[in-house]
Amino acid sequence: MQTVSYDINNKHNYLYIFITNIKSPKQNTFIVKIGYSTNMLERKIQLKNTLHCDVYLLLCTIINGEYEEKQLHKFLQTTYPQFYYPIKTKLNKILSTETYLFVPQIMNQIIIYISELNTTLKIEEEKTKQLEETTKQLEETTKQLELKYKTKQLEETTKQLKEKTKQLEETTKQLKEKTKQLELEYKSNIEKLKLELEYKYKIKQLELEYKTKY
Repeated sequence: MQTVSYDINNKHNYLYIFITNIKSPKQNTFIVKIGYSTNMLERKIQLKNTLHCDVYLLLCTIINGEYEEKQLHKFLQTTYPQFYYPIKTKLNKILSTETYLFVPQIMNQIIIYISELNTTLKIEEEKTKQLEETTKQLEETTKQLELKYKTKQLEETTKQLKEKTKQLEETTKQLKEKTKQLELEYKSNIEKLKLELEYKYKIKQLELEYKTKY
């Protein structure tokens, strides 16, 4: 987690602390501005123009979103209302809210808050990493199951094809056997027909011979 520098080329969710050269009259303490921005360079220029003073970056860290900055303000203003110090003009016009006295209590609490955010962020990153790993394992398991299912389907299809091939071979065998039987029957019938014709021919000859003699 970055704590001082910021990226001018890319936008991030930043929690920042600028110290101003404005002092509180009673406490004689500098005022700090705590806020949120996605463009730190632009935000620094805006604050200088709004507050009409120089501002110096004390802390800048990446957070998840503006809601975390709002939570920090809510805690600080509830816990340390005596250090909350809106910047006003001499005519009592408010120039900026979310500003506080630059005191150890405020700074320590901010450091603790950032540390907690950092811990939470690491936990979330670890959870995300574990989730990604679990997702990866599930995807791998799914692929294996799909492959196993496809393999099983292929085996089943192969088995069915083998069974059909076997049935076809059996049918072909039966057809060959039947064809052989038919051929034998045909030959037998031809032979019978031949014998009948020869018998009839002989009978006819005998009849003719008999008629000739008598």
